[in-house]
Amino acid sequence: MDYVRPVLSRWWLVLIVVAIATAGTYVYYDGKPKVFATSTQLYAEPAASTDLILGGNTTYYDPRSNQNQASLLSSGVFTNRVAKKLGRSVGEVGGVTATASEDTDFITITATRGSGREAADIANAYARAYIEIRSERSRRALVDGLEKSQEQLDRLPARAANATERATLAANVRRIRLALELPGAQLTQLNPAAVPATPLSPKPKKNASFAFVLSLLAAVLLAFSLERFDRRLKRVEDAESMYGTSLLSVIPHAKDPAVLEIAGVTISHDFHEAFRQLRTNVQLASLERPLQRILVTSAVPGEGKSTVARNLAIAFREFGKSVVVVDADLRRPSQEDLFGLPPGLGLTAVLTGDVSLSEALVHIPVSSAGLDALARIEAAGGGDPVDEDAGLALLPAGGTPANPQAILAARRTDEVIAQLGRQFDVVIIDTPPVGVVSDALALVADSDAVVLVSRLGVSTSDAARRTRTAIARVPGANVVGVVVNDLTTSFGAGKAYDYGYPTREKAKV
Repeated sequence: MDYVRPVLSRWWLVLIVVAIATAGTYVYYDGKPKVFATSTQLYAEPAASTDLILGGNTTYYDPRSNQNQASLLSSGVFTNRVAKKLGRSVGEVGGVTATASEDTDFITITATRGSGREAADIANAYARAYIEIRSERSRRALVDGLEKSQEQLDRLPARAANATERATLAANVRRIRLALELPGAQLTQLNPAAVPATPLSPKPKKNASFAFVLSLLAAVLLAFSLERFDRRLKRVEDAESMYGTSLLSVIPHAKDPAVLEIAGVTISHDFHEAFRQLRTNVQLASLERPLQRILVTSAVPGEGKSTVARNLAIAFREFGKSVVVVDADLRRPSQEDLFGLPPGLGLTAVLTGDVSLSEALVHIPVSSAGLDALARIEAAGGGDPVDEDAGLALLPAGGTPANPQAILAARRTDEVIAQLGRQFDVVIIDTPPVGVVSDALALVADSDAVVLVSRLGVSTSDAARRTRTAIARVPGANVVGVVVNDLTTSFGAGKAYDYGYPTREKAKV
């Protein structure tokens, strides 16, 4: 799966590259002018009677000279004759090729044109011209030989000493005259050039198929190259190794991660069990002393730490604990939106003394049928009563001050959180990302547990190392584990989904 994951996680890139390359190649070659090619074949067979009359000496006509004759097809003699036969200019009938087979008497004439009919007409015209010219040259060679032999015979005196030579010349004259009366070399057009049904070029389908294969290989190589240089975490194991801590829970992707109902806030059914597991693992991190102050942070923005803090608080409340959520992310507070509340006073107003802590706390009802059953079980067993109406509380950020780091590091902030610890069983603190700003480090030392949130596809190995190093420098820091958030089903490869925070209109329902 490690070899397949780079391609599957970037399937859109592979699809785009292949689609553009294949379609572009097809369109490009489909728009080019079409070229048709057709061929005809000639066979040159010497007449046996002529060869016999000439005594096997083919001085005046050699059928094995097809190689030379084929090269003459591009000469002006052939081109001019073809142009006259077709009634066209010399430039319109040029560009014809002729090839002769070695040690055979076959010659192939090929014509290429923008029209299949035109290519066939030109190829056949060259074949006819070739037959005519070779026949004329063969006859002319015999006539020249006859004239030369007759002239030599006439100049030679009729003496006894010249009788043998004159007899030889006279025999040559008779043989040549007989050869002129018989057919010479037989030139046959075996298969006239036919009109081609498909063009020789371009071949858009073939070229597009070739482009498809090449672009697919290139896209796969590109995907592996991007994977190699991609610093984002892509597997659950990557989060554990880069943060150097154990895995607390894997939170799957949900369409609505912050569910609001008329009866109160609740956890989405898509990951209800995942947050119950997270709550249990946080509790099991310390069996000797309950972990009360739980700080939730991440390496970079967009990893869903605030949503994890919100749902973890509801999970603790469903367990019968009294819970308060402190929105200590004074730069980008989001808990009011997650709980469907309008902006109001909060932590900064309490620190400045504008309002008391009790006035700033917002009590939020929790929609959970399990609380009623839990209350009856506790009452029957003589345990501490569970206040079903208490719900959970939220201390909003209450504004964005000019110096958030100094405010969170102030003694008054620790006093407020300590006071909340005396009122509630669990205090969950939502802080800014440690890998971006150092605001949360002021609260790490006074927290009982630090929960790191990582979203695959968003967290980077560099940011994870910076976060791990920064928290490790804080004396007494207790990182209990990492939560892999918003996991999709594409082989563990997370995607940077935007959490659809509920609107205030939805909260009013």
